[in-house]
Amino acid sequence: MPDDIRALSAQLAQDPASLVFLRLGELLRQRGQLDAAHRVALTGLERHPHLADAHDLYARVLADKGDYERAFDEWDMALRIAPGHLGALKGLAFLYFKVGDVAQARAHLEAALRAAPDDPSLVQAVTLVRGGQAAAAASELAKERTPLTPAAAHAPLEESRVFAGLEGAQEGLLLLDASGRGLGAPCGTPAATT
Repeated sequence: MPDDIRALSAQLAQDPASLVFLRLGELLRQRGQLDAAHRVALTGLERHPHLADAHDLYARVLADKGDYERAFDEWDMALRIAPGHLGALKGLAFLYFKVGDVAQARAHLEAALRAAPDDPSLVQAVTLVRGGQAAAAASELAKERTPLTPAAAHAPLEESRVFAGLEGAQEGLLLLDASGRGLGAPCGTPAATT
């Protein structure tokens, strides 16, 4: 993958207005190189402010960095530009799950499923949330959101097992990462930015 990053970086250097920044930013994000992904996404967004995919990429990077408020704004903008944007719908559903607003998360998941009825992760997430298993549905969406970091690669537990039994919890939940840092606010309260 480093060769891919070098090749895409070279293409972007040759043509700074190229849309190759979308692939480069996503590769960097997936590798856990969030600062580099942030720079690439922001520069691309500055050159292409009316491109929904640019807002989506920037939002994914912001969400990975824990800046949920700005990620929400970027996904909202992506939906304003392209109302059925799949990435934005999934991203907003993910954020609504994080703050415990299951109704809004479900609405965004169902809209995403209408846009991509064959997406297996969406089918599973919608099925779970309709069955009252919101935490498991959130876990399904989180699988797509998790960058490939060394810590994530060695995670001993699947998220669905971690969230098992929390269905229906309305308050008092705090999500923590592997190092004990808070990932979101307790259910029912807005997430604070760090």
